[in-house]
Amino acid sequence: MAALSSAITVANALYGALGTTGQSAIEVAQGKVDVIADAASKSARHVNPQREQTARE
Repeated sequence: MAALSSAITVANALYGALGTTGQSAIEVAQGKVDVIADAASKSARHVNPQREQTARE
């Protein structure tokens, strides 16, 4: 019975660790998407600042 209890404890710990790792991977990926989108936006404004000015008016 102790072996079963230990196995369940280990399985729960592994499940928790995998969930945390997956969440961290999602946060890193989202951060990279945000950085890329910001860089693309700045690049577009730099290439064509007149279009941005026209859009504001």
